[in-house]
Amino acid sequence: MSFSSEHYFVGLAVANLNYLTNPFFYVVDTRTGKKVVEYSTLSPFPTPQLKSFSATSITGCTEWQSGTLESLRGINFRLSMCGDAQLNTVIVLLDYVDGHDDIKIHVTCSLGEALALLYPISASRPAYTHKEVAMKTTGTISVNKNQEAALVSGIDWTYSLAKRVTIWKWCFLQTILDDGTYLGINLSDDVYNDANGISQENGIWVDHKVIDLPADMKIVWEMGHTQWNVYAPSYPSLLNVTFTIHGSREEHVNLGIIASDFVQPFGTFTGIVAGREISNVYGVVEQHYAKW
Repeated sequence: MSFSSEHYFVGLAVANLNYLTNPFFYVVDTRTGKKVVEYSTLSPFPTPQLKSFSATSITGCTEWQSGTLESLRGINFRLSMCGDAQLNTVIVLLDYVDGHDDIKIHVTCSLGEALALLYPISASRPAYTHKEVAMKTTGTISVNKNQEAALVSGIDWTYSLAKRVTIWKWCFLQTILDDGTYLGINLSDDVYNDANGISQENGIWVDHKVIDLPADMKIVWEMGHTQWNVYAPSYPSLLNVTFTIHGSREEHVNLGIIASDFVQPFGTFTGIVAGREISNVYGVVEQHYAKW
């Protein structure tokens, strides 16, 4: 998931591979483009720190509590993400304290229209993913006693029997425009593509509704060290953005039988989305190689 306030951007996830669990979060001060704090841990599964894991994308709770070893190091991390299908909400409670930082995120995200995809990776390998971007959000984000109102949030919930080696690219942004319009995008490549090489989980959200994208909307990814250009040559009024990198969250793990080369730059987008001009909107892109 991700959350934004006036001056902070938060990325958050709990990856559960059934034999390994990786919760992480980071907070970026959007005024400086610098990470304020980053937390990540790897725990063999089952682990007592993972109190529960939601069975679906809209019901149940995923809960994590840091363990004894982290407590001895002065780290206390508690996370709860609970979906309520009747109220159409996801409630997130995050409390993190170490010797330097104190982070508290207490938000309620209102579900609108989602992009939900059931995709056949192979005849015996299904994948399900639920994306929703630029959700109406209430609550607070507190960073070292500096408290701000949460403004917008996004959800990315996936359950799949992935290929042994999986690669993907990802692009994500969300904002509230000056006229009050909620605007967001979720784009990917290399993982849920059709026979023509077009990803089936690409979506643009305007005021909590998913725009129907043209079936032939091919997206070009130009990935540099300081900027990415992501655009649809045949539909420039729908998508033509430049992403400027401020920093990144990275994880590079190679244990032989499993490996992960994960790079998620964060920064700002400028350009055109769904016929609307955006400027310096915070978000992320991503490249990931995984050997599960």
